[in-house]
Amino acid sequence: MADEPGALPQLALPPWLRAWAARPPEPRRDAGRVLVLAFGLVRSAAMLDATMASLERRAPPGAELAVCAYADAPVFGAAHARLNRTRLRLRSVALFDVRTRASELSCGGNARRAGEHRNERAAAELLLHVRPREWGGRPIVVLWRIDTELISDIDVPSAQSADLIAVPHLQSGGRLNDRFLVGDTRAVQRLVAARAALLDSECIYGEAALVRLVRDLKLRVTFTRTRVVRRRADLF
Repeated sequence: MADEPGALPQLALPPWLRAWAARPPEPRRDAGRVLVLAFGLVRSAAMLDATMASLERRAPPGAELAVCAYADAPVFGAAHARLNRTRLRLRSVALFDVRTRASELSCGGNARRAGEHRNERAAAELLLHVRPREWGGRPIVVLWRIDTELISDIDVPSAQSADLIAVPHLQSGGRLNDRFLVGDTRAVQRLVAARAALLDSECIYGEAALVRLVRDLKLRVTFTRTRVVRRRADLF
């Protein structure tokens, strides 16, 4: 049922958005100009195998992959091996020991928020390590958190501009889903730099941070039919 758009429940979607999401997707086209930029934390070898299998199945034809991620020491070798045997066109792999993450902000003494903020801040900083030549030659970039399984094909919008991004239409708390994003390279680069700076200075993260950044950068937002789900270390 997860692969049937017509099975999508109403949830809190407005009728127009549910009607759009339930329509059959456009035929997949050659998207060789797409760069999938994978980042975040490899939580386990099983998690990585599941999410990478979904990417290999759901990525646009001809897409290239660049990886910049953290991994725990016990899974470091397995993660590197799995990434290097991908069927996608692999542009680069950079894995960092999770212990090298920056220290956390206090977040007003809230330990849970401080830990969550530290994780997202570290993920945002990973993207600053992507070298300029990795961005070049690909006008469309997909930001994909590596612990995210793709439930449907990556839907590349037919129109791009320097101020437009697309996020999943299934939202969280009425804000903007920040686990998957596709857009013009120029828009994505601006967002990456601004998100790292924001998280470095304030205890804000997740969907709320993305809404704030979209407003500050005056970005336009559209929706993609791509659906995603988070996978924890035990695959929950």
